[in-house]
Amino acid sequence: MIISNIRGQIEGYCDCLPDVEDDVIERSIEQMIMIISKWTCWTTDICETFLHSKRTEYIDIDSIDPCACECDNNIVRHIPYFELGIDQYSFNVTLIKRSGIEETVTPVQSSDFAYSSHFKDLKVDLSDYVECFCKCPPESTLAIQYYAGFDCLPDCLLPFVCDMLHVLFEKNNCDCSHCQTCKPSGTDPKIEPYGSNAKTIENYMSKLIKKSYPMLLSQISLCHNIPKFIGEVI
Repeated sequence: MIISNIRGQIEGYCDCLPDVEDDVIERSIEQMIMIISKWTCWTTDICETFLHSKRTEYIDIDSIDPCACECDNNIVRHIPYFELGIDQYSFNVTLIKRSGIEETVTPVQSSDFAYSSHFKDLKVDLSDYVECFCKCPPESTLAIQYYAGFDCLPDCLLPFVCDMLHVLFEKNNCDCSHCQTCKPSGTDPKIEPYGSNAKTIENYMSKLIKKSYPMLLSQISLCHNIPKFIGEVI
């Protein structure tokens, strides 16, 4: 359904799309979504894309000290990696504890966590789930699931998508012995290389990105989230 909606968006926006078979269109759109997702750091799991879907993150909370007497001592604050298109009502939190080889999995009640659309973070109150240990505490991890992503292409991406699909249509219309270089046919818009070394499909797309669309793609990029510490105990 999502792919069908995206195809409708593209056909309604892009001019001069080539006349190709439906399966080529569908395959090209799927490839385009995977390529953009990889470039913008949405692929943290196999086949994951920027489209709306369930996300799962694991954060270690071994640093929590239930014996301390401090404000908000047992509250864990987490900034979701997938910060765009979050469904704030879809969060599900599970506490996983392991002591030795024994592992316990405890669902955290919805009344014990809340996502703030203002502060863009999730807070989990573990007061009823952890206890003061006089011996080695168990290893503890929070599994956080939620839905995030886009149900359709953001309008700001459509100019880039139109250009990119022309390249992918050319690629997917080729057989194994043709079309390693970009040679438009018929009435398709001509795709010019930016230098003598730009002779493959990959070169064309790389040049297209670096020359024309870096700021546009940055609007949906999650790459800035990779190096940051996204879980903390307060």
